[in-house]
Amino acid sequence: MAVLNLLNSPDKVRQPTKLNSAGQQICKSANAILNRQYVLGIQRLECLWENGKLTITGRVPLYYHKQLAQQLIMDANIGGIKLLVNEIEVC
Repeated sequence: MAVLNLLNSPDKVRQPTKLNSAGQQICKSANAILNRQYVLGIQRLECLWENGKLTITGRVPLYYHKQLAQQLIMDANIGGIKLLVNEIEVC
């Protein structure tokens, strides 16, 4: 699984895409992993799916939380993810 670390760009507009059942399951699994964490900032993150690419978005107060969220998804070994994009903003 490849990983990209990006910052959210305020001028970037993400168009909603209709998910197939596999995409819905991948997003549901990824969001469940993040929601089980004791770190409140990580619980508020969102995962978006598009053609093999899972993108984690949202805001956290610490860079550690950004990296932790990414590592949690990577360690979960969710099938079907070809690229993990970390667009979490640290603020």
